[in-house]
Amino acid sequence: MSAFKQNPFLIGFTVIMVLGVGALGYLTYSAASEHEKAQTEYNSAADELKRLQTLKPFPSDDNLAKFVEQKKEVQAKVDALQKELASIKIKVEDVSPSEFQVKLRDTVGRVSAKAAESNVTLPGTDKDKFYLGFNLYQGEPPKAPAAPLLYRELRAIEAVMNVVIETKNVVVKELSRSELKEERNPKAATADPKNPGKGGKGGKGEEGQKLVSREGFTLKFSTTQENFQRILNGIVSNKEQFFIPRYIVVENEKKDPPPKNAIAAANPAPANPVPSTPLEQNSAAPNATNAAVGAAPAAAAAAPGEKLEYVFGKEMVEVTMDLELVDVREPDTAAPEKAGRK
Repeated sequence: MSAFKQNPFLIGFTVIMVLGVGALGYLTYSAASEHEKAQTEYNSAADELKRLQTLKPFPSDDNLAKFVEQKKEVQAKVDALQKELASIKIKVEDVSPSEFQVKLRDTVGRVSAKAAESNVTLPGTDKDKFYLGFNLYQGEPPKAPAAPLLYRELRAIEAVMNVVIETKNVVVKELSRSELKEERNPKAATADPKNPGKGGKGGKGEEGQKLVSREGFTLKFSTTQENFQRILNGIVSNKEQFFIPRYIVVENEKKDPPPKNAIAAANPAPANPVPSTPLEQNSAAPNATNAAVGAAPAAAAAAPGEKLEYVFGKEMVEVTMDLELVDVREPDTAAPEKAGRK
């Protein structure tokens, strides 16, 4: 006991060692407990994974019957939508090249006459007449395989022009169409008037396998914003042909607002001064006062060159629209029978 009292360092070292051993023991116990917990969770997850990997589920007859019924319902809705979209298209008619030229001239004359009555300005001059994008066939007939498809496209373009003409007060600046592959290479496939996707020998070509086929043309015009909305709504809701506006650009005629000095100049201050003091008003004659007060609005109303001008909302818009004639293939009713036989 006297040795500990005589050596304070030994006392401090002993106390520190006891505290260190206690802390180390606590940490060791805590780590062992956490390790055991983690090991238990790992083993449980590994067992569940092994169970799922070795599981071989098999649907019951009731679940299989429900799945088949749901599949039939979805397929029926898809077929109904496909049938509805397939019905909104202009049919391809068997037209010869010479007949197409005659129908083209009649359509151009009909559209031009309606446009003149509805204040619709068409592009082109007397030398370069507006020909609905078919200027190439103004003097020469098309190839025989392309004539039926061109006539179908002509009818679709006329339908769009009728929407524009019914809207009235429109300036048509441009109408251009994309060239059909039958125009470029008529020997690639012989068109079947009843089914343009099939070849002349009755076999299905590349187009016959597609669910959706499309042809495009571009329409550029200038009109008011209200008329543009009517034209767009009329095109997308057309009952004769299914159109999709693929690309639309709308530009305002007036891109910059009018300057403030122009507005101030159009509305000048009244030229008649008002008496500044009651004394001056009493000294003036009553008749003269009444005449001066009544003359101010009359002078303002009769001032020459003054008119109210709309700052926004009445400017014209220039619209460029890329439209697509979309044809949806009719649903194949023979497919379920073939699947059932297999």
